[in-house]
Amino acid sequence: MTESSRAKQALKCHYSMQRRHVHRRNHLLKNAQETLSILSSGGTYIDFNGGTFFVSNSTQDAHDNTVLYPADAPLPACGPAPALSDTHFEFRKAHPAFALSPDHEATRVGILNAGSASAKHASTYFVNGGDDPEAALLRSSTFDAVQRSPAALEWFRSHSSKTTAGAMSNALLYTPNVKIIRSVEGRLVRPRTVDVLTAAAPNVSAIAAHHTTDAPEVIANVLRERCARALSLFQLRGVRTVVLDNMGADVDTAARVWCELLGTDDAPFHNVFDRVVFAVAGHRHAAFRQAFETYQYNAELVSALSS
Repeated sequence: MTESSRAKQALKCHYSMQRRHVHRRNHLLKNAQETLSILSSGGTYIDFNGGTFFVSNSTQDAHDNTVLYPADAPLPACGPAPALSDTHFEFRKAHPAFALSPDHEATRVGILNAGSASAKHASTYFVNGGDDPEAALLRSSTFDAVQRSPAALEWFRSHSSKTTAGAMSNALLYTPNVKIIRSVEGRLVRPRTVDVLTAAAPNVSAIAAHHTTDAPEVIANVLRERCARALSLFQLRGVRTVVLDNMGADVDTAARVWCELLGTDDAPFHNVFDRVVFAVAGHRHAAFRQAFETYQYNAELVSALSS
């Protein structure tokens, strides 16, 4: 192949990828607009099988019952964890909103939503065709209506301080009875009920700028405290299945923190939940799973050698 032919082939591949990107973005944008239209016009929709569903009442319920847990307010004590069989860990190559099968409602499900790194106002990324985990949740569920609730507005205000150096606030926002109405392909489906706990993702870039020598440990410490707080609230609310992602951090740091909290015999949330689903989309999925399982194996090895 000549140099000219290779250049033409590369240019052809570039334009093909660009067209696919534009097509997908337009598809996501259309889904977001349709979801907003459903929510603003009475909450009735017809799924791809022809079933008719009404989600207005549950949307109002989620709005009215969203609760803010301020950063400086201790969570009520959960009491001893119930005696359970071993937690079942699952890994899904998907955004959290799409990580569960339609039959998941046998137990109460909680999704941890990593609020955007700015976390100072309601996200509009999804209405522009964005595709991060929060955007996927907003375009595929009734969750957008919650962003204008009094509790949510106060949650956004809690992140307005410029003194956090990227760590953001530990305030939590808990929303019960959110209905997921789309499949991963974007089709309208029978609504599935989840609770959504929103916690701010740390602003990794800002932390790195303020902590030039120890940023990785600062990020890990922020995650550890915030994620432990989130798990405590899920436990308090009686959630049996939790869906988690990497919370805006690199997959190795997130995997280490989740393993410390959930994945070892001496972890504070060892066997507290029936199922823990790690949902990390895209190319980072395999790296996250490998990191988590490596940390888990190493912890088990150390425990065995020291016993």
